[in-house]
Amino acid sequence: MPPFTPQDLRRTCGTHIVSIGFPQLLVGKILNHTDESITAIYNQHSYDLEKQKALEAWEKKLNQIISGAITDNIVSINAN
Repeated sequence: MPPFTPQDLRRTCGTHIVSIGFPQLLVGKILNHTDESITAIYNQHSYDLEKQKALEAWEKKLNQIISGAITDNIVSINAN
């Protein structure tokens, strides 16, 4: 296996989050990329809830990949 870097893990995460149906804009927010467009100046929303949902979906997908099991029946319990 060729050596990999943390950047490879970021790329894998971003690719899979888009592949499970989340928009690329959200992946940019998760990866903390800077948006310098005019729209970004006016849109100050943090996307925290959307990022959390995307990362929880990625967690579920990653667990499926690691375990080889389907985990559609697992419900996340929020400690809040």
